[in-house]
Amino acid sequence: MHRPDFRIDWVGTVLDSLESAFARIAEKGREQPWFDGLFQMEQAEAIFGVSFVTAQVYILGTWREVNRSRQSAGKRELEKIRLYSDAAHCDGTNTSTILLVHQIANYYKHHDEWGDPWPNNHTTTALADVGIDANTEFPCCRAAAMLFGEDHAWQFGRFREMLAEWRQRVLSTHV
Repeated sequence: MHRPDFRIDWVGTVLDSLESAFARIAEKGREQPWFDGLFQMEQAEAIFGVSFVTAQVYILGTWREVNRSRQSAGKRELEKIRLYSDAAHCDGTNTSTILLVHQIANYYKHHDEWGDPWPNNHTTTALADVGIDANTEFPCCRAAAMLFGEDHAWQFGRFREMLAEWRQRVLSTHV
């Protein structure tokens, strides 16, 4: 049964806006010689961080949708991590792409309060599994490159497709 995906439209709108911010970074780099790669990476880190938080809201909404449908059918709820793990895994890791998105969003929201060293929690454990730790410069940029490739990380159309495909799969598999 196909279920309409009402959330993907607003996610797409946000991602489109964030994608246009990358064009602004490139433009600023051309206009202002001092705006070099380091400044560009710092701004890209924030853009990717916001995109991951946006995706996390979508992922959480999908988890809720799956569990409401399961409850209506008399089935027990699924834990978030179980559903988030039902996706392709990052190469050579135990972490799924959806779980990486969820955990890097948590990183982005909370890293300023962590200090050094990072705490030992679900987020840092999953990030360490994909090679992101307290010594990683620009963790959100690194996660985006892992998910979409170095040359295409800023093209959020792929991100939107990944999220929508995952939603369809978990709804058809778990409801």
